This record gives sequence, C-alpha cells and structure tokens, in this order.
Amino acid sequence: MLQIDPNAWLVTLPITIGLVQLFFQPADHPIRRLLKNVVQMEAEVWSRLTLADLEATASRTFRIGRLVHCFATVCMAVASLASLGAFVGLPVG
Repeated sequence: MLQIDPNAWLVTLPITIGLVQLFFQPADHPIRRLLKNVVQMEAEVWSRLTLADLEATASRTFRIGRLVHCFATVCMAVASLASLGAFVGLPVG
C-alpha cells in the first residue's frame, strides 16, 4: 500500500511554484542558461553511450529540455496535490 506523507506538500508546493516561474523567465536568465547547458551535456552523453553518431541539434535539445521540465513540473504538482489531499484527510494512496 502506498503511503503519502501528509506534510510533504510544504516542500513540494514551493518547488512546483519555482518550476512554473522558471518556465516564464527570459532565455538569458542564469538558471535557464545553466539548465540549457545541462541538457546539452546530457544529449552529448547519451549519444556517446549509445555509440551512435547522433547530431545534438539545438531544436532537439530544446524539445528534450522542455519535455523534462514539463514532466518534472507535472510530477511535482501531482505529488503536491496527493500530499495536500492526505493532509486534509482524503483517502489517497
């Protein structure tokens, strides 16, 4: 049986809000530049690990970065809602 901590929303909700705010920051924001570099390095590592000569184009890494960001935001939002539901006494999990 899945057990959800009823107080976890105190941590996951601010992280979710931060991820949403990060999405609306300009491209030259330092954190956005850092995340862009991390996504480019990740794409290069995956191309080396698969031993394929994959060209890590800017559009491909942009799509991967956006997908990872959206996935993380949705997961944190679902975790926040589940924890908040457990906090108010709803039968979740």
